Amino acid sequence: MTVKQSLANDQPTPRYGWPLALIRNLVLIAAIWILSDMGYYFALPALSYQPNYNHDPIAAATYYLFRVGVAAISFAKTYASWRS
Repeated sequence: MTVKQSLANDQPTPRYGWPLALIRNLVLIAAIWILSDMGYYFALPALSYQPNYNHDPIAAATYYLFRVGVAAISFAKTYASWRS
């Protein structure tokens, strides 16, 4: 077996239903991004925090840390499928 043949055998095979999974993930990314921006500009002021990194960096960092947790939970099924 040549190196080229062994590299060809190591290529991952596409899984059934991958176009729908791709669309689902792209929609989920867009939704998290839009909700994150809306929360930054509407929810933080509603909680009496200015949406400004320089004015209150701890509140902004805490908010985005929360959003990272939401994203990690939202994509847990996708992360798990990478291992199988």
